[in-house]
Amino acid sequence: PNLYLFRIVLQNSQGGTDRRDIQLGFRELRTQGNQFHLNGRPYFLLGAGSPPHYENPPRDVARRHLEMLHEAGVRMIRFAHEPPSEMWLDLCDEIGLLAWIEGALSADDGPYDFANRTLVSNATEEMIAVVKQLENHPSAAIWSMGSGNLRASQSEESRETARHVLSLIAQMISRMDQNRTSLRMVAEEEVASGTAGHRRIALPESDTRLFAPTSVEDWQTSIGWYHGKTSDWKGFLETLTPRTENLNLPWVSSEIETGYSTASQGRIVPDPVEEAASRMRIGLPGEEREPLLEYQANRIRQMIFEARALRNPETHRIAGLFPFTSANWFFNPLTPSAMQPKPVLNAIAEAYQPVLLALELPRVHFYQNDPKGEIPSATVTVVNDLFNSPSQPSGTLTFEVVTEGQAGSTVTQRTIPPVPYYENA
Repeated sequence: PNLYLFRIVLQNSQGGTDRRDIQLGFRELRTQGNQFHLNGRPYFLLGAGSPPHYENPPRDVARRHLEMLHEAGVRMIRFAHEPPSEMWLDLCDEIGLLAWIEGALSADDGPYDFANRTLVSNATEEMIAVVKQLENHPSAAIWSMGSGNLRASQSEESRETARHVLSLIAQMISRMDQNRTSLRMVAEEEVASGTAGHRRIALPESDTRLFAPTSVEDWQTSIGWYHGKTSDWKGFLETLTPRTENLNLPWVSSEIETGYSTASQGRIVPDPVEEAASRMRIGLPGEEREPLLEYQANRIRQMIFEARALRNPETHRIAGLFPFTSANWFFNPLTPSAMQPKPVLNAIAEAYQPVLLALELPRVHFYQNDPKGEIPSATVTVVNDLFNSPSQPSGTLTFEVVTEGQAGSTVTQRTIPPVPYYENA
């Protein structure tokens, strides 16, 4: 957005002065149907999470980190597990990134006793203070009270208590009057019916799924890392994201864990648990780091291609993706002289192109002497997320099959019609 300098000057009769400068900008992210709208236009959240905001790196490191993500096509950052400092949001404002700001109620640090009134009161006051401090940043777009508590609840009773508390805090945050300090708590029936006015997108927590009333359905996933295979991803999306008569919320995955070599620095470490998780499905003990990182990059590229190919508001609710964790996309990310991207950053740059060709080629075995003469088929989806442009013009798509060791190739051409913004063809 365009940024404006807002200057406040206080002068007294003795000639003393005090001054404060604040950068302001105007940008609005809202939910509408099963999608997000930025300044009134549909907008797909090409996200990443999370930068090393809890490590308090120097400003030049933080800036370069965010710049590299923006250059790769990332347009929103999830600040996971705790709110960022104003430095990070200042940089997001300047670079042009949206921010998903998360409170400190993370299941990784729990479990929390949401029946404890003191804890609930302190958590509520803290989140209100965070919003008041940070909401003037145009990058501040989504607020979350925490992460994973509902999913991790040990019993239905504890989940119900957590659901009640987190939902009410989120509703308070969504309705905070920017001009007054008073808050109005609303009945859950009003929350569920959607009759009360919302000022901002506030979620009970990240990874809410459908455990609580929410304006955005968020599923974090570790398919292909802790469990399952990468090939399970498309089935996962096709099961959870279809638009139905009774379910038409935006669907996002705020944390897509895809297997990375360590929790921070890009090298195998001696801890057996972390090492086992690191190499699961991407390598064997003793293998070099580079092949593991290349495999990770190929994996996340394909997962994003498949998700963006399904992006169709008429049939599916996919509205945003956040591969995790961007702090692991660089070698030694907190050392300015060593900020070199891993292969996954290049993969993200390919997968986050505004205009994308997503190719699906079925796994078919071809036999040279098969009398049926199997013919390979492919599905190509053209995705247009180029925000400030009209339709992509029509063109010609050429398929070429080259057989190794044989002269010539098989060429097929198809005409692609114009593809309007935020549509697939």
